[in-house]
Amino acid sequence: MWPKNLEEARSIQEALRGSVVAQGEPTGVRLVCGVDISHERSSTRGFAAAVVLRAHNLEVMETVFHEGELWFPYIPGYLSFREGPLLMELLGKLKLAYS
Repeated sequence: MWPKNLEEARSIQEALRGSVVAQGEPTGVRLVCGVDISHERSSTRGFAAAVVLRAHNLEVMETVFHEGELWFPYIPGYLSFREGPLLMELLGKLKLAYS
């Protein structure tokens, strides 16, 4: 469930803060995925892209694209709430991630 306003976003972010574990090194990585989201300045329309690469040689294995609405406003420090819903829809289109 995505927040409807800044107060809800702040509460979610504070609750998740204690869950972050920043230790160790990744092992056994076979695939890596890069994503980007852009938008038109004059609208709330967002455009997202993802590319999956084979980790050892960076061969492109899959690309996906998605368009949708960015309904949460841009607020520094809360970008995940603006781009998160579109990003989740984009990643849901990947086939390799679930094979």
